[in-house]
Parts: sequence; structure tokens; C-alpha cells
Amino acid sequence: NTFTGNSVTNGAGGAIAFLSNEGIELSENIFQSNSASGSAGAIYASSNDSVVIDGDTYSGNTAGTEDASPGSGGAIYAIDSTTAFEINGSTFSGNRAYNYFNPGSGSYNGSYSGGNGGAIYLDGNSGTNITNNSLENNTAGYAGGGMAIYDSFSSISGRCLWPVKP
Repeated sequence: NTFTGNSVTNGAGGAIAFLSNEGIELSENIFQSNSASGSAGAIYASSNDSVVIDGDTYSGNTAGTEDASPGSGGAIYAIDSTTAFEINGSTFSGNRAYNYFNPGSGSYNGSYSGGNGGAIYLDGNSGTNITNNSLENNTAGYAGGGMAIYDSFSSISGRCLWPVKP
């Protein structure tokens, strides 16, 4: 399957949103140039029992916008998966998560929001396994150009390619 140029103008999951499912398996799909005004340029997964992604390609997906709409997880945003969250043998390139700086006023000095995980943002997932993936040329406005992982039990193994720019 190919998901290209899909968008959400006021929410998350530019191509697909999975909410409270018992088992999700994605294999050999292409997600290209999808966008969300919020988080998850391609896939938003919240409160699912098990998510397995195998051999997918994610390129040019965006979360948030440059003009005051922050987002995290340029390609994938996953929160609160209870059993397993796996990404195997997939490629992530040229995905982006925008952040926004609120300058504040008076005694409030301002703060950043969003912009975490240029390709992947994981938060509160149990049993996260990331194996044999390629993450290249992804951009985050705040943290984790390739991936940002918060409050999740995670294992990153195999031949994960993380090119470093000189």
C-alpha cells in the first residue's frame, strides 16, 4: 500500500490514526509526504494493545507547521501501547517535527512546545523494540532528530543506521 499526500488540518495522524485497537500490523507500506497540523505526520497510534511495523518506508512526512502549530513524530507518534510496540527493518528519511516558541510576556520568559522526534516519537509504551532500521536526514525542532523516546521501556538493536553529518 502507498499513502501519499494525505493530511489532517486540525489533529494527528496525517495518513492513519489507530485508537484503542487490539493488534495492528503494518508491512511493506510506503508513507510519503503526509502531514498533520498536530503530531504524527504519517501514523498516530494511541492506547493500542500491540503495534508491529515491518519493512515500511517513511519519507517527507511532517508533524506541525512552521507558523505556530507544534508537532512531534514527523512520521510516527505512538503513546501508551500496553503490550508491544515494534519497528523492524523500516526506513525513515526526510521527516520533520516542527516546534513553536511562545515568547511570553511580562514575567513569563516563554517556552518551546512540540518538535520532538523528527521521525519517531514514543511515549509511555511498554515493550518497545526497534531493530534493523535506517533513520537518515530527519529533523526535529527541539529533541531527537531521528527519534525521541519518553517514559518507555525500549530496546534498540541490530543494524540500525544512524548517519552522522560532519
